[in-house]
Amino acid sequence: MYFFNLFNWVIVASLNIATVTGSATNPTVAALSSTLMAVIVESSETLQTYELSGNTLTAVGNAMTLTGIENPKVTALSSTEIAMIDTNLEVLRKLSWDGTDWTEDGNSSLGAMGVHSISALDGRTVVLSDTTNQEFRAYKYISDSSSWEEIGNQYSVLGEVVYGISCVSGNNLTYANSTDEKIHSIGINWGPERPIKLT
Repeated sequence: MYFFNLFNWVIVASLNIATVTGSATNPTVAALSSTLMAVIVESSETLQTYELSGNTLTAVGNAMTLTGIENPKVTALSSTEIAMIDTNLEVLRKLSWDGTDWTEDGNSSLGAMGVHSISALDGRTVVLSDTTNQEFRAYKYISDSSSWEEIGNQYSVLGEVVYGISCVSGNNLTYANSTDEKIHSIGINWGPERPIKLT
């Protein structure tokens, strides 16, 4: 875990996840709060909460088994909820944590996906992209049906390789494009773009 002091990044704590899960291939993490994080590890097929206390990271509660996942990506919806996707099961899931256990609240099949990214726009809406469909798509979680519903129009990123997206606010997101080596900023209505050259 790192802390930014406005000038430099400083290591606050570190943990060898392999000592906890037995393997640590392709982990992905989402911050639930300033001290809690959700960590998904592909090789052990687990979702585990970790807590920072001082400069120590400790597993909290029980791990959840996520059978069959490959290349998982995760984003926090709230301090107790996350959304995740992976390229093998091709399912967008919502999961919640009660302080001890993780449970799946609902999911929806998305179809074929390539290299993908996901970011929460708010506590019920996520945006994702992947190299197979080459577009941004927004999904809203519908509690009544325990499923995700695509909303709005897609935003084409044809020919671009998007490796990371992040919501700057409820109306804007940024993404890194390795094709033109720029960071792009777009609005919730998918425009206008404000590219910044990566250095």
